[in-house]
Amino acid sequence: MNKKIIFYLLTALVVLIFKTDSSYSLPTIPKYDENYWTSEKMKKAKPLTTKNIGFRTRSCVEPIKNTTDSSKDAKSMQPFERKYDTKTGVANVDQPKNFPVGMLFMSLNGEDFTCTASVINTDDGNIGATAAHCLYYHFAQAYFQNVMFSPGYDNGQPGPLGKVPIAKMAITPEFLNNYDYEFDWGMVLFNFNMVNLPLKYYTGALGWVFQLGTYVPTTIQGYPYGGEGASGGPLITQYDPNLNLGLLYSNYASFDELNDQLLGPIYDAIEFHALIGELTL
Repeated sequence: MNKKIIFYLLTALVVLIFKTDSSYSLPTIPKYDENYWTSEKMKKAKPLTTKNIGFRTRSCVEPIKNTTDSSKDAKSMQPFERKYDTKTGVANVDQPKNFPVGMLFMSLNGEDFTCTASVINTDDGNIGATAAHCLYYHFAQAYFQNVMFSPGYDNGQPGPLGKVPIAKMAITPEFLNNYDYEFDWGMVLFNFNMVNLPLKYYTGALGWVFQLGTYVPTTIQGYPYGGEGASGGPLITQYDPNLNLGLLYSNYASFDELNDQLLGPIYDAIEFHALIGELTL
């Protein structure tokens, strides 16, 4: 669990799955105890992998092509560079490297888990992306509780901003209602405000893009365990190592061991914007 953020360069192993749906899920406000996450609990939390929650792994992977024209919403958003010091809250253009990716902590029924999440560039500035199974446990038919984000979490140590609570979270209705792993993605609203500015001004934020197709040069960031996992970790294209930023287009959902392939859902532009809208109402 206590591993540093790692970077992989993949050129052909990302399998993209795309379908659309016209319905959206309502955001959920998770139960949160601000005293829950002690240093000991954070260190002992277990990585939430698709193996230990009974996630279905496909024995054969074929991309599902888009049958709906969503070109009217198929825009992209550029990354956002951090502009403010995390200790003083003072503006400074010469900030150190951005750190939009962090560890996501959650609990349910007395057990503590971790995933990966990332800050994305939105007008609100307090929106993050992760895997749906990191927010909702299908077999218990329940959302996780005490969901907390630590951007820049490194080697067992909280990031520069410490612990950031989650105010709201939303997942795709296909995953919520049908446990459809092709839609294993969701979003969170961070409960963060420092000198009247949202999180992205202090961490930086990933941009995002849709409809890239397959064979996309990809950088993955996350917190794997024993060489596996990193659930919710962002799949990034056009990654700039000097800025530690790029364009998000999917997230780590699961791994197909038979075909040695990472599985990540491709984001639907319409649903992507709808989830942002639900969280910021």
